This record gives sequence, structure tokens and C-alpha cells, in this order.
Amino acid sequence: MSDGQQIPGRKDAGDYEWCNRYGSARDADGREIINAEDMFYLGNVVPHSTGGISNTFRYKRLTLSIYLDYALGHSIYNYMKTRMIQNTIGQSNSAIASYVYDCWKYPGDTNAKYARYFPNDGDYGNANWGRASDFNVEKADYLCLRDVSLYYDLPERWVRKLHMKKLTVGITCNTIAYWTGVTGAINPETGMGATSSSGHYTSVSTANSSSDSRPNIFPPTSKFLFNLKVTF
Repeated sequence: MSDGQQIPGRKDAGDYEWCNRYGSARDADGREIINAEDMFYLGNVVPHSTGGISNTFRYKRLTLSIYLDYALGHSIYNYMKTRMIQNTIGQSNSAIASYVYDCWKYPGDTNAKYARYFPNDGDYGNANWGRASDFNVEKADYLCLRDVSLYYDLPERWVRKLHMKKLTVGITCNTIAYWTGVTGAINPETGMGATSSSGHYTSVSTANSSSDSRPNIFPPTSKFLFNLKVTF
């Protein structure tokens, strides 16, 4: 189970207004404060369903095999998305322009999709982007075109001239494409942290390689293999 803070609305200043759980702690003056007690469930890091489907098609000398797999019911903390818009000094010096253009700009800005963009938001702003929220926690359901193989058996009259019984050429492709709601270049297949310090959210982030709690998980790579099968 993963916990995170929800975003019910915005303040007039353009910041996200963090939801305060009823009956949680208050400060010395009796004012409500946002702390760990005010965390809400945003998703599970483990899919509740996984599976796949495969089929093979044959036509004359051609053979085509296709395999797809899927995972449903899990969420991912898109840490790259957080860093690219958080712009915290020492962490990121760039931002995704499309997000910034859609940020709150002035009172009454009805076209804004996100809270205001503030330099070094984690230290001097309202931590709009530094906290886990439904902005950076995304549903990671996916369908993957995992394997595609295409083979062709050369005509026997050609093969006999080479003193062979059979000659098959082909190509196999692996992890070709994903259909998913995860934004950016983040892969929907992620692992979990291997250390005790890895929390629910940080365990699924793809962040820097220097922190055990935020492992830099290398996504599956696409592979293309050429095949030649000879039978004497």
C-alpha cells in the first residue's frame, strides 16, 4: 500500500491546498498543520493482475509469432516528472515547458491545470511539487508488445543448390512498445527498493543512483535479433 497527499483544490496564491485529515495534530496555537498524519491512499505499487496472450500465424513459408503481456492495478511515483518541474537548486536546473505553461499565473487564472511554478519550490515555495500527490503518482496499467518473431523458409530448390535440407531466416523483436497512462519517458515496469529505507513511494521512483531509497531502475530495453537456421 502506498500513501500520499491528495490535492482537493488551490489557494488564491496559486499553490496547492493540501488536505488536512479531520482530528489530526495541530500546532501550539491550535492551527491545523500538514504532516504525516494527513497522508492518503493513492495506489498500490504491486499489480493485482498480470497476464499475457500469444498467437502464431502461418502462411505458406512465413511464420509470425506475437506475444503481449499486461499488468493492472498498480501505481508509480513518476519521480522524473517531479524533478523536471520542481526545479530545486542542486537537483534540477530545467523544467518541462508544457507543464510550466499550464501552471497558475495570476488570480482568476481559469486555464491553469497545475499550481504556480516557483523557483526552488522545495525550499522557498509551498512544496507543490516536492510532496507526493496525485500529480506525480500515476496509474501504471500497461499493455506491452513484448515479442514479435517473423520467419521465412527459403524455397527448397534454392536450398538444395547449397547442399542443405532447410534454411530459415528471421527476425525477433523484444519489448517493442507500451500502451500506458504513465507520462514522459518513464517505464511502467518498475522494481521495488531492496533496502529497509526504501519507502512505498520511493521504491518505485526512477531517480538518482546515489540514494538507496530512490533507486535508479533501468527499464527493459528493446532488442532486435536476426536469426539464421540451417539444417543439413
